[in-house]
Amino acid sequence: MIKYTGFSVDENLLDYHHGRKDKTAYFSMTPNVVKVKKKTKFVVKSVFPQLGLSGTYAVFVSPYSEFDYEPFKLSRDFIFNVDAHKGILEFEYTFDKEQLYRVIVGEQRGSDVYILTRSDVYALESDLYDLKPLRGDLHCHTVFSDGFETPDMVVEAAKKHGFDFIAVTDHNSYEGSVQAAALNDSDITVIHGEEYSSNFTNMHIISLGAKQPLPEEKYNIIPDGSNPKSSVEYIRGLLADIKENGGLSIMCHPFWKPLSTEKRMDVPLSTVRELLEENEFDAMEIVSGSLDGDLMTTLLQHNMAIEYGATPDKIAYIGITDSHTYSTDPICGKHFTIVFCHSNSEEDILEAIKAKRSVAVQLVDKNNAMCFGQLRYCMYANYLLKYFYKVIE
Repeated sequence: MIKYTGFSVDENLLDYHHGRKDKTAYFSMTPNVVKVKKKTKFVVKSVFPQLGLSGTYAVFVSPYSEFDYEPFKLSRDFIFNVDAHKGILEFEYTFDKEQLYRVIVGEQRGSDVYILTRSDVYALESDLYDLKPLRGDLHCHTVFSDGFETPDMVVEAAKKHGFDFIAVTDHNSYEGSVQAAALNDSDITVIHGEEYSSNFTNMHIISLGAKQPLPEEKYNIIPDGSNPKSSVEYIRGLLADIKENGGLSIMCHPFWKPLSTEKRMDVPLSTVRELLEENEFDAMEIVSGSLDGDLMTTLLQHNMAIEYGATPDKIAYIGITDSHTYSTDPICGKHFTIVFCHSNSEEDILEAIKAKRSVAVQLVDKNNAMCFGQLRYCMYANYLLKYFYKVIE
């Protein structure tokens, strides 16, 4: 076995180098997600059995976001030395704050430090550490409304994107989600749903996780004197019915503007504003079914939410596709929601959304993603997208 022999490290040394001196392809460090204020044991070893470690190495720990700062003093990493034994390097460290840290293990050769391995480590408070990060889509359609694909095709396509859950939400039809859930696929959780498209209001509203559908007369209204006096009044009644059925209500694509020469299919911004200001919904689609590469619609919807007081501490932000062609739609796998749950059951996913532990995500390209939600969850989501889901580089 070849031994990489380390050297003693000057604790004042800050000029460690990257690039050609890296051996990161040969050595790995675990774990990557740890608990705050708990001593964590790290293990560095070769990914090739022929290589081992011996000697003394330096460990550099750099916090990304929160750190001690004094004017006129050079900020520096926390550095300590550790010895390798039996070809493996082990050390312990306790992180004091929830955030991202860069941990580097290196060896000194003259005035240079050769990086043996480096890892971005996320330290979490207990409440978030104990939850599962799950990824999925909360709005799509099948042949039970105006979708092109059967429920089993949609479920299979969602699994190919690596999703943990999928909500089937056909227009004024609960049956698509029932059939999708009946597949009883242990690899993905199907959430029951329905998208109400009423003839009284143009606002589309999702009922997510309700125990049963609403009766047709709730959304297919006959014009007579008993009808609600306003669109907002009707919507409030519909939201109350969804809640009574045990579901969560979602405001769909609030900046969707499909202009037509006949009947308008969207709603005026004044209606959106009134409902958001009064915090009537459980969740709002920030990332919606816009075209692949369309960032403007997402950003407008986010700007709208903030200006109308629908901040992510008051309403859950979600990302969806609204796809009608799941197996071929280019935005599928790029628009989704990350939720932080106790388990992958339908009940726990809905609880996480209700508790606003959700992040709306839109992948931009191989290096970038937009995340919307509470800052704490978005910062962790950024890390997950790169290192756990590996959908960005």
